[in-house]
Amino acid sequence: MLTRLAIRFRVEKPMVDEETDGLSPLDLAQVNARRKARSVGAFLLRSPGPTQELKEAVLGVDTIVVLDGIVLGKPRDAREAQAMLEALSGRTHEVISGLHLERMGPAESALTLACSTKVTFRRLSRRETEWYSNTGEGLDKAGAYGIQDLGSLLVKRIDGCYFNVVGFPVGTFLTALKRLSIPLANLAVEDSPSASAWASTSFDSAHSPRFGTPNLV
Repeated sequence: MLTRLAIRFRVEKPMVDEETDGLSPLDLAQVNARRKARSVGAFLLRSPGPTQELKEAVLGVDTIVVLDGIVLGKPRDAREAQAMLEALSGRTHEVISGLHLERMGPAESALTLACSTKVTFRRLSRRETEWYSNTGEGLDKAGAYGIQDLGSLLVKRIDGCYFNVVGFPVGTFLTALKRLSIPLANLAVEDSPSASAWASTSFDSAHSPRFGTPNLV
């Protein structure tokens, strides 16, 4: 999604285990997003090279699927994926993303937000759930489906942010940038249409510091 928005970034793998118990789904998504981002931030502080200039923004996102208060993770295999799809069939579930954006350096600041979208599935036949689970498309996704591809055929309607269901709540990201006074133009790929377009938007501030490449975790 950041590529489509022409935002410069690089991916760093967080060295932290995700929390799984003892929290509400909303808190769980936010805590895990924050833990991921802070793990990468700590790594950058220890790393030699340009990152020592502390001109980095770190972004962590964690997306979960919730049905009847129970968090559905990634299925272990096609059989478990099919069982998840059958549980979701004809019902409304919630997709929650926690997003943590952290600005590093002397003016360090951070913000954790959440976004929730309700998704209603069609009533699916066993043949449909078997077909989709065997495509393998949902094996690496919470809830065993991806709405951006073949999984769109499973969905009857959504209430809320579509991009949140994809796994990156764009509107929440923009809110975080604005509240931390991070200009979009500073993050855009150089010479891209976005860089010039965002330079004149209300998100920008003449007094905001410039940032290097944000790290997505």
